[in-house]
Amino acid sequence: MAKYAYRHRFTLADPSLPYAEHEVELVLASGELVTLRTREDKPIRESRELVIVRGGYVDPAVAREAGVGARAALERAFALCRVAADFGDLSLGGGGPSKYLQDEVLEEIGVRILADAPHLMVIEESDIKTAFMGVSAHVYAPANQSLLEAALLHSSTAGPVNPRRQVAYGLFSTSHTAANPEVRLLLLVMAIEVLADDVPRTTAERAVIDSALSLVEGNAGLTPEQKNSLRGVLQHAKNQSVSATGQRLVAGMHGRLYGGTSPVALFKKAYRVRSDLVHGNMPRPEPAAVSAIAAPLELLVAHIIAGPDLVSDVLGATEV
Repeated sequence: MAKYAYRHRFTLADPSLPYAEHEVELVLASGELVTLRTREDKPIRESRELVIVRGGYVDPAVAREAGVGARAALERAFALCRVAADFGDLSLGGGGPSKYLQDEVLEEIGVRILADAPHLMVIEESDIKTAFMGVSAHVYAPANQSLLEAALLHSSTAGPVNPRRQVAYGLFSTSHTAANPEVRLLLLVMAIEVLADDVPRTTAERAVIDSALSLVEGNAGLTPEQKNSLRGVLQHAKNQSVSATGQRLVAGMHGRLYGGTSPVALFKKAYRVRSDLVHGNMPRPEPAAVSAIAAPLELLVAHIIAGPDLVSDVLGATEV
C-alpha cells in the first residue's frame, strides 16, 4: 500500500532557531512528531532555509491536513518566540525539474528528483533516493529552545486553521525585514487590524445611521455614484472603528506590559502614528520615536498571534 508524506519548506528572516543539529524531532500538542531539517550544509541554528516533514500516512488528504496543522502550530510557536518565517504564500514557485530531466536522472543514477516547491507538498513515499531541486526565490538571537518546544506542545493542531492568523503572521514576519521603522510599524498595526473582529455599534447609533441612509436615498440632488459612495460609508459606520476594535483585541493581553506600557495604551499610540503616516500629517513622526513604539509593538503582535491562551500557558501571568 502506498504511503504519503507532507513536506513544507520555509525561510527564516534570520537564523533564529536554537538547534545545533542538522535535523531534530519536534513534538506537537497532538503528540505527533514532526522532523525539522536544514536545507543548507550547516546546523539549524545557522540556517535560514529549512523544511518540516512527516511521513507514513496512507491517505494523501490526511497527510495534507497534518501538514497544514503542523505549519499552524509552528506559526503560533514562532510568533511567541518572535521568530519570523516565510512559508511561501506569496511565492510564484517554479524552477523545478522537467519531466525529461526527472526520467533521465532516475534512469542514469537511480535518484528521484522532485520540485523544491515553496509551499506545502504531499508526496508518495518511495524506497528510491529522492532529491529536491528548485530555485530559491541583521543582528539576531536564536529562539529559546525550551520556550519553543513548550509552545509547540501547547499549540494545538486541532480544529480549523485560522486564515486571518496566517495573514497576520505573514505581516509580522515581513516587518522583520523592513529597514524603515515606519514600514515596520505600519505592518505591525495591519497585523492587529487583520485579527480584530468587527463589532456592531449600539442600537441607538445604528438608528442614527439608518436615518442618514434614508436621507441619502430620498435626496434627488445626488447622483447614483454619490449615493453608492455614501451608502458604503454609512454601512461601514454601523460597526465600531478599526481603532476601537483593535483596542478591544489587544485588551485580551491585560495584565502584561509592553515596554512599560499597557497593551491598549501602546496600540492607541501606534494607531495615532499609523494615522499620521497614512494621511500624510505634518510634521512626520521622528524615526527614533517610531522605532521606540515599533519595538514593544512587535512583542505585543507576537503575543496576539500566538493567542492569549498559549501566552498564558507557556509564559504564565507575568508582565513583559
